[in-house]
Amino acid sequence: MGQVLPAVPRRYRAMVAIAAGAGLRWGECVGLRRRNVDLLRRELQVVEVAVEVAGRVTFKSYPKSKASRRTVPLPDFLIEALAEHLAAFPAELDELLFRNQRGGPLLRANFRQRVQGSVIVL
Repeated sequence: MGQVLPAVPRRYRAMVAIAAGAGLRWGECVGLRRRNVDLLRRELQVVEVAVEVAGRVTFKSYPKSKASRRTVPLPDFLIEALAEHLAAFPAELDELLFRNQRGGPLLRANFRQRVQGSVIVL
């Protein structure tokens, strides 16, 4: 992952790190709000998920199943990635942690086009 993250645009770097390092699914990452991340306790709560259908995003109050609600411990590299992200892209407690440039939820197709297409791993 050390070769991939530097190639990811800064706005999305922490999200890619969280997905890979904490095992969050796309909808769990996109649905993550600032209030669900506790850097002092070194954990995040997966309690909401974003669902995208035909370019519109809605939110469910639980992940893939109600049993998927969970607390995820955060290792040092994720704490660092999240701290850097919040310094660059501050979020109020109820705001999405990972947002597009206009403050809205990320769309999978736009992410694929702008981020995945630009990252080449050697």
